[in-house]
Amino acid sequence: MHTNFTRVRTHTARASVALVAVGAAFAVTMSAVAQERQPEQSSTLEANLERPEQLDFSESLLGQLQLPPGFRATVFAGGMGQPRVMIPSDDGTVYITRRGSDDVVAIKDDDGDGKADRSWKVLPYLKGVHGLAFRQNTMYLATDNKLFAADLQPNGMAGDPQLVLSDLPDSGQHPNRTLKFGPDGMLYLSVGSTCNACDDSNEESATLLKMAADG
Repeated sequence: MHTNFTRVRTHTARASVALVAVGAAFAVTMSAVAQERQPEQSSTLEANLERPEQLDFSESLLGQLQLPPGFRATVFAGGMGQPRVMIPSDDGTVYITRRGSDDVVAIKDDDGDGKADRSWKVLPYLKGVHGLAFRQNTMYLATDNKLFAADLQPNGMAGDPQLVLSDLPDSGQHPNRTLKFGPDGMLYLSVGSTCNACDDSNEESATLLKMAADG
């Protein structure tokens, strides 16, 4: 019994020595890895933000556009501020939303020379207006979280916008909406995400919503 016990203890001792040796080697290895990963105390982190120079438009800039053979670019209208969404109608009128000035304007080439001859405000004020779509003689307009419909009048103006929906997700930093009626007669509306990289809690964020024309 004593011999067996001694033999067991010897084996145990050898195993313990082996474990200690492996543990020491592992500790040394991890220490070396940590030293490799640890940045030098004198190192610094630098970040650069590049902003391209903003140039005012001039027709001379058109010559720098590279277009396919048979295509050319000309100025149709100028002085329009900051157009966001543009939709042409069957009669050649181009309707434009301008979120910066909260209005909707129209321009038209009456004599067919490729340049707009006149412009007018279709809707003088609708805060945050961006999305635009047409169905027959009705204009659909989207703001940050509302959808409106306004009938076009014979004088080229729009009637008072009627509220269709008032609970669209505001989408945080991506509030601009785009609208389009599909071949199925349904209205499709884009909803942005509240951030660039996150899990949105609202299931309607970062989606396309499909609805009937009445919301």
